[in-house]
Amino acid sequence: MLSGIAGTVLNPCFAVNLKLRVEAGGNAVFSLVMGMNQNKETAFTEINSFANTQRIFELARTRCLIEKEHISFRKGDMQIFRSYASKLLYGRKYYDDKTKKHLWGYGISGDNPIITVLIRKVENAVRLERLIRMWCYYSFRGIKLDMVLAVFDNSDYVSPIHELADSLVQRAMWGCFPVRGDIFVIVPKDSNGAAPIIEASNLVFWL
Repeated sequence: MLSGIAGTVLNPCFAVNLKLRVEAGGNAVFSLVMGMNQNKETAFTEINSFANTQRIFELARTRCLIEKEHISFRKGDMQIFRSYASKLLYGRKYYDDKTKKHLWGYGISGDNPIITVLIRKVENAVRLERLIRMWCYYSFRGIKLDMVLAVFDNSDYVSPIHELADSLVQRAMWGCFPVRGDIFVIVPKDSNGAAPIIEASNLVFWL
């Protein structure tokens, strides 16, 4: 400990104090790997698996490049996506039988956190793309999320909003994710038809 004392804090934290001497005109590479484990023995076993730090960071860089290429991150995306993490990961919903039956009617299991997007204007395509990138962002990290795109369009034959949603979903589902939920495109009859899904959702967006 830096000061030899410990106390209760609002957020969990730890600190490491060390010295690194670099000669004038020289340079140094400093790699820091952080983690936790249940006990000392298993912790050292994990540490030994990271002995080749150069290889580890090369693989991490390659993974980031693949993710960036597939998801096509925009400026500020990750900060926005992370801001919703607590509601998605810890805002677990518990459904009654009536809500479950309504979800099952759309093929939604209800086992995963749900993001619902209510789409009324095709002009909001950029915002819709960002929300689907958020689904990809979490799926790439092995976190199962279900996204529901509820399309409200009075078009009799061709629905630009529906076509937009379908094309964006196909592009997103093309990625090779280790674990992922699903994206559902539904067409409720009216706002009341989407009410149970909204109630079951961890996050709801109106576009």
